[in-house]
Amino acid sequence: MKKLLSILAIALLAGCTPEKVEQPKDCACDKVTSVNPLNIINAPKQGFVYTTNECSGIQKRKSYIVDVPKVGDCFN
Repeated sequence: MKKLLSILAIALLAGCTPEKVEQPKDCACDKVTSVNPLNIINAPKQGFVYTTNECSGIQKRKSYIVDVPKVGDCFN
């Protein structure tokens, strides 16, 4: 009887798979998906970025001046 219980316990433990824990999404963050710079002579760095919100999936086009954002950064 003890052998049967120990075999069943081992079978149950071997059949378990660890749960994957997802990181919570930052709904206030619009992640930069692409950067399109405008090259104008004698002007500050400027252009457009395309962002995607992780929670809603909404994509937006926003403009930037001077500080060039990087892909994957939050841009609000």
